[in-house]
Amino acid sequence: MNQSSLLLTLLLSAAILSGCSDGGSSMSSGSTPEQAFSRPQDPLLPWQWHLYNTGQNLNGLRPLAGADLNIWPLWNRCPVTGCAGEGILVAVVDDGLEIRHPDLQANVSPLAHRDFMHPPSKANQDPSPTDPDDAHGTAVAGLIAARDNQIGGVGVAPRAQLLGINLLAIDFTTQHESEAMQHQIQAVAVSNNSWGAPDGTGFINPASSPWRQAIEQGITQGYEGRGIAYIWAGGNGHDQAGEYFYDYSNLDGQASFHGVLAVAALNAEDRRSSYSEQGSNLLISGFGGEFCNGLAITTTDLTQRNWGYNPPQIDFVDDLPDPHYTRCFNGTSSAAPTVAGVVALMRQANTQLSWRDLRWLLAHHARQNDPQHPGWMTNGAGLTFNSEYGFGAADASASVEAARQHPLLPAYQRLTRTGPESQTMPAQQIFTSTLDLQAPLVLEFVDLAIQINGLPAHQDTGELSLSLISPSGTRSLLLPKRRCHFFDEDDNTVPTACEDRLNFTFGSVQFLGEDAQGPWQLEIDARGMSQPITLNQWQLTFYGHTPSAAL
Repeated sequence: MNQSSLLLTLLLSAAILSGCSDGGSSMSSGSTPEQAFSRPQDPLLPWQWHLYNTGQNLNGLRPLAGADLNIWPLWNRCPVTGCAGEGILVAVVDDGLEIRHPDLQANVSPLAHRDFMHPPSKANQDPSPTDPDDAHGTAVAGLIAARDNQIGGVGVAPRAQLLGINLLAIDFTTQHESEAMQHQIQAVAVSNNSWGAPDGTGFINPASSPWRQAIEQGITQGYEGRGIAYIWAGGNGHDQAGEYFYDYSNLDGQASFHGVLAVAALNAEDRRSSYSEQGSNLLISGFGGEFCNGLAITTTDLTQRNWGYNPPQIDFVDDLPDPHYTRCFNGTSSAAPTVAGVVALMRQANTQLSWRDLRWLLAHHARQNDPQHPGWMTNGAGLTFNSEYGFGAADASASVEAARQHPLLPAYQRLTRTGPESQTMPAQQIFTSTLDLQAPLVLEFVDLAIQINGLPAHQDTGELSLSLISPSGTRSLLLPKRRCHFFDEDDNTVPTACEDRLNFTFGSVQFLGEDAQGPWQLEIDARGMSQPITLNQWQLTFYGHTPSAAL
């Protein structure tokens, strides 16, 4: 496929979309910014199948019709609050943000950005990349808020404001991480984090204490007390050999923390992207696509010549004719900002929503994608959940409509209960331990903190799996059996044992909406263990609210 034929296809596709439009209304020059918004007509929109998917022919590639964010009905009903994200500030915590990109500059916040390549005392910090390979954050920003300006593509929330926080361009510390989570803490409504623990090694990766404290402060004090919505990429390390996983999103202490909204990735077939990790911590799915030889995601790229994903000198990839854009972005890095854009629209539609209301609404109004997948189950609150998809695909129109009239959740509560300690688990058996909760609580999230110390020689925790079973009978797999490896200096995979002990907190959103009261069972599958081991201690922390008739 040559560049001229690709350009012709784009022009024809744009004409088709324009021709089937029922039109946005024409607004006078005296209209407010919200009223001036009508359905976008940006030329790359046909390639942005994650926004509008009719099964259009994209140079011989056809996505599955309907595999999108369902934003078109929302845009068709403009002007209404919650169409474009006006007044909502989204932080892009990444490897830079090109603030002069023609499709982003109109939405760049006038507030101070943060570039960790410089000390915080340096004034007028510019988060734009200084390395040609640091295009990730600019691509993320375009998915959130590329402007509806009839050039390039468009973001999910094309009038939201963007704040650049350049963290990933340096060898950052835990202190840097925590500072990034709190920059402009009162103004930031949504924080997009398309980064996390190393992918695909199988190891458990705890979150640092400073980072956890920063998130706690962000959700309790941020955004004028309503809490920053921290959107987190679920991870790209999926691989599986039988019952053994090579990565699982619950192993990432950041992605499985109660204060973040973890996102899985869907492809153009409305199924799990091949790399997207599974987990009971996953709230929702956005769109990440597959790889550039198929249908990936179209978004903004760096504008400096020979920089980014689509430099003009590379002719072996059928990318877009305009090197300021790319159709080759993917990953849960891509899925997270599509959800961040939806959350920005929800916050615009109802500025009083807390970050917890956003989690609640996304789950209750998700679209059940891939309905024939055998992994779907119904929890005790009647919500369908799948460890590959969370509660399903993010539905922009349904979530925003619900946000407008949503009664706020009651105050956040947390209750901690400790199970029996120092229990011996027989070898080659499934072991169960139980604790009972007697308190009225509607669940929003559950943490399991567990310690298993001192495994016998030649045994490792990769042979253990952990499941938590609620009083309603919902089974949540927190830790699967897994294989671990590291990469040598030549980037070769070297198999190795997993940890010889567990001291970790696993999180699950799968119980959302359930009644917490009753017996909870911790099930440990130790059939792969040749000798008995000791469960030193375990405890559950329940996050939720008291029952309310309004909900």
